[in-house]
Amino acid sequence: MPAIYQKLGLNFQYPDTWTLDEGEALEGERSVSVYSPGGAFWSVMVHPPAQAPQDLVDTVLAAMKQ
Repeated sequence: MPAIYQKLGLNFQYPDTWTLDEGEALEGERSVSVYSPGGAFWSVMVHPPAQAPQDLVDTVLAAMKQ
């Protein structure tokens, strides 16, 4: 039976064999991740509504290029 996450304004199901990690992401943004026993993962971050989407894209791309 899947586990259910219902916080941060998010609702999702994930396999109950996966590990949930609710932590603070870069610069105080809130995030949640789930990790499978085999090494797969899924993460989501909640940003303020005023955050410009293009700024987020630019930040992620810059980090990936390092």
